[in-house]
Amino acid sequence: MSQWGLNGLVFRLQHRVYAPPPRLRAMSYKVALLTLVLVSSTLAGCTSDPDGGGNDEIDAETLQNLQDFINSTMETEWINDRGDSSQLWEISLEDDQWLEVKSVVTVINYEGEDSQVGSFVRSEEEFEVEEGFSPIFGGDYSWCTFDYGSELPCANEDPDGDWVVVEWTIIYRIH
Repeated sequence: MSQWGLNGLVFRLQHRVYAPPPRLRAMSYKVALLTLVLVSSTLAGCTSDPDGGGNDEIDAETLQNLQDFINSTMETEWINDRGDSSQLWEISLEDDQWLEVKSVVTVINYEGEDSQVGSFVRSEEEFEVEEGFSPIFGGDYSWCTFDYGSELPCANEDPDGDWVVVEWTIIYRIH
């Protein structure tokens, strides 16, 4: 077969008549350009006004609804009530409210010395809460220094006169 065989194909291959294959650098440039065009065209709608009205401000009603939602989902503040022997602590809750107690402490004077004693809050239904949640909704609660059993379930004064309440503090919140 001669160099002109196969319709001159061998000659053309030997003398580089055909164009060289594309280089990798030229291909990566085209790929990067194509990627940029495709990504930017999909994001083109993200920067425009979707309703076309040009008003993206929040109106007063929407803002008030958002504020009401935030206020209803935020936890209530702790309340720290304090008093002395002349004051009793009582609270009445609505049927949709419940009580959480963080601390109930009473300072008593016993034989001339002040002592801190853990106390509790008692409901009318005789549920006691020293720390934690009341097991019921609603109801009336009061502060109790000591529980002497069924004879005197809630004592804020010593029946024998050996101790006297100096002060008390109850930290709680209503949910």
